[in-house]
Amino acid sequence: MKKKILIVSILTFTIIYLSSFTSLSSKKDLLVGVWMLSDYENGILKYVKTTNFKDKEPGIEFKSDRKMIKRQNSSNCGTPPIQYGNYKGFWKFTSDSTILISYDYRGYRKELDWKIIKLNNKNLNVKAIGYRSNRIY
Repeated sequence: MKKKILIVSILTFTIIYLSSFTSLSSKKDLLVGVWMLSDYENGILKYVKTTNFKDKEPGIEFKSDRKMIKRQNSSNCGTPPIQYGNYKGFWKFTSDSTILISYDYRGYRKELDWKIIKLNNKNLNVKAIGYRSNRIY
């Protein structure tokens, strides 16, 4: 009887463990691509998947090799006309529902922890849950 319980427990753990990899893999596949910021509401950043960055809008591109490009304000202030620049960095899942994005911006290494609220082939909604900024030069 104890052997049966042990075998069932091991099989259950193995199935749960392997399904977590499938979950992360499918989330990675959904995440890869270009996302343009469409809205910000109640602390939630809402992105829509597109094929390319738009000239005068912020966005982010997640690449399959964990590299990324953060498109954001490159002007000296937020007063129009705002100019946008592309800033290189990397990303990784830190859990099945959170990602870390890290990129260089104006002499600083920016690190953002995002909780994924919604992710499908058209929409990405995230909430910032952590932020770090360190001078790099």
